[in-house]
Amino acid sequence: MRIAVLASVLVLLVVPAVRAQPPNDTCESAVVVPDAQRNRFFDTPDLGSATADLGEPAGYCLTDPPARTVWYEWTAENDGQLLVDVRCPGGTGVSATVWDGTCSAPGSESGCGDETCPVTDALASASVSAGATYRVQVGLTGVPPTAPIVVQLCFVGPDQDDADDDGLPDCLDDCTDEDRDGFGDGPPEARPFDTCPPDNCDDVYNADQGDRDGDGVGDACDDDEPKDEKSLQEATDEGLVELSSKGCFDGDCVRIVIRAPATRGVRVRIGPGDLLLSRDEGQQDLGVTRPMVIWVPPGGTVTLGGLWTVCLELDRHGPDDGTIYDVTESFAGAPASILATGALRALFDTIAARRGWDAPGTQSAVWAITDGIQPYGEAEALLRAAGLDPAALPTDFPDLRNPNAGSSDPRSRYVTGALANALPDCLASSPAPVLVPCVVRRLERGVDELPQDAVAAKLRRQVQKRVRAAGAPATAAVTTANPRKARKLARAGVRRTGALERLLAKAVARGKLRADLAGPLLGDAQVLQGALAPLAGA
Repeated sequence: MRIAVLASVLVLLVVPAVRAQPPNDTCESAVVVPDAQRNRFFDTPDLGSATADLGEPAGYCLTDPPARTVWYEWTAENDGQLLVDVRCPGGTGVSATVWDGTCSAPGSESGCGDETCPVTDALASASVSAGATYRVQVGLTGVPPTAPIVVQLCFVGPDQDDADDDGLPDCLDDCTDEDRDGFGDGPPEARPFDTCPPDNCDDVYNADQGDRDGDGVGDACDDDEPKDEKSLQEATDEGLVELSSKGCFDGDCVRIVIRAPATRGVRVRIGPGDLLLSRDEGQQDLGVTRPMVIWVPPGGTVTLGGLWTVCLELDRHGPDDGTIYDVTESFAGAPASILATGALRALFDTIAARRGWDAPGTQSAVWAITDGIQPYGEAEALLRAAGLDPAALPTDFPDLRNPNAGSSDPRSRYVTGALANALPDCLASSPAPVLVPCVVRRLERGVDELPQDAVAAKLRRQVQKRVRAAGAPATAAVTTANPRKARKLARAGVRRTGALERLLAKAVARGKLRADLAGPLLGDAQVLQGALAPLAGA
């Protein structure tokens, strides 16, 4: 009797457990892909325990219906392509079919594929239409898998996700790497189709992946690791940064080299609105659009391919490859009196929030503020998204100047007060009430900035006197509401501006003033005369 009981127990012990069928074993019980995941959806179905119902459809690429199937229901938000990817152990045969009908009437196959694992490309691809619902059938056509399989539904089309902005949708990207350090974002289980190793500090560029205490958290993110946190301005002011152009103006265009002190690592924060001043005054100044954080270990050096920038001056050339850049305060440090810098800061914040640093219209939207071009299409929409009226943008963006112009020192320098002390950029297209006061202020500042060692004190006083004599009636002419008075003041402004031009020309001819110093003043005098001429009736 005991032997019989023991035998029965042994039989019970060796009987394999019956695995439950997956919940999406039938078309009617298909997993409905949530709206938030329709651009990229993962699942790990137990295909080995699935069944196939009698009468299940077989795609055109199959000779016989699959032996085991699981189902998914997916609705398209936009027109585009639906790709079905499967990762499975070698030797397993799998199929995928996209149906455009219902469970009772599957309709036609929008896409079908059948392969033996490993599968390296999309198993099935289907053209999809916005608002339409599709049923995806993933089947087993060969030996059962010896390890879990992974199914991915990937949408390619408008509004697709691209976390690292490399031009590849996340679901087609074999390394989603937002901080661009060569290591994938998130744990491996959250990115089963990625091939790059996991990042131990997702939000910071840390190509060294240093982890001195071995706790799995990179030194760049570890609170226990001594480090200094600095803005780009602070790091530049301490001589830790080199910035140079890659020869382009819109996109990933500025090389950066950062050197950390020997005793402490440094994290450098680079953010939207950081301003880069060219050492060549004829070349573009740049604004940083894409925020990032860069980690440099103690005593180390990091060279990064580029910062994302846009140009600030439409009328300047370049930048040329190798041009050195210095750093000045961001738009956040600009004086409130310069309206254009406030508008530009709002635009840069919007670009960063929308992750639109390389989106169509970004550069044109910037130039609409800095150079007064007419925005259209995407640029106009972007300005409106920033809370700005494209038809009433401020026109006082300053002409930034770099006091280090011409220096060949490769280390970038921090230029303080560049915005506060900048000459206003007076747009010739502005109406006279805006243009005239702007030009007068620029003339006054231009005289003040004439080099002491290049201009005699007596000549400087004479030029200042002529500028004040011309500026007073010119400004009054565009602010008075009396047309007759405006005409009289404008005529006085024209006459006195002519006297200023003659003084400058005479000083150049007699060698008392260099032509390159007189040129900007003469140019502004001519702009002032042109703005006053219609009011003067000339």
